[in-house]
Amino acid sequence: MVKPSETIARDRERIVRFRDVLQRLLASENGDGDDDLVSEVSVAAGEARRAYARNDGRSFAVQDGICLVPNADPMSHWASLVSANSDLNATKVITSLDLAIGRAQVRFEDAQRNERGVVGVVSAIFRWPTTLRNAVGPSLQQQRAAQTLGILGQIVVAAVGPTLSAAIVQAAVILWQTIFAG
Repeated sequence: MVKPSETIARDRERIVRFRDVLQRLLASENGDGDDDLVSEVSVAAGEARRAYARNDGRSFAVQDGICLVPNADPMSHWASLVSANSDLNATKVITSLDLAIGRAQVRFEDAQRNERGVVGVVSAIFRWPTTLRNAVGPSLQQQRAAQTLGILGQIVVAAVGPTLSAAIVQAAVILWQTIFAG
C-alpha cells in the first residue's frame, strides 16, 4: 500500500532529477550537449511532467519564433531554452522547478505528519480500495477482479469505519469516567 508521503517523495525526486539534468545540459558547451544527455533530459522531462503538475507547477507564456504558447511548462518546452528564437530563459524554468520542489517538500512533511497514529491507520483502511485499483494491470480480467475486490473492500471499510469510530468514542468516554468520576 503506497502512502501519500511515498508518492509525494517520488514526485519530488523526479522534479529534482529533471532540474539537475537540465542544468547539466545548459552548462554543457553551447547548451547542445551530447545525444545521451539530450536523451536523459527528455526521459527526465517525461517522468517529471505529472509530478510537476501535482505540485502546483506553474505554466507561462512562451514566444517561440512566431508561435506563442500560452501554457508552456518546463517539461514540454525545455528544448526552447537552447533556441535563439525563444524568449524562454533558464532562470524562469529553474525557478518554477524549484517552486514545485519546495511545494512537494511541504506536502511531503504534511503527509508524514498525517500518517502517524490512529489517523494514519484509519486513512490506510480507507485508502485500500483505491490502492488496489491503482495496482491492477490493464487486462480486462484483472480490472474485473479488482472491481470485485474493491466493492468487497468498500463494504468492509463501510462496516469497519463506524465501528472503529464508535470504539474510539467509547474508549474516550470510559477514560473520561475513569479519570474524573473515579
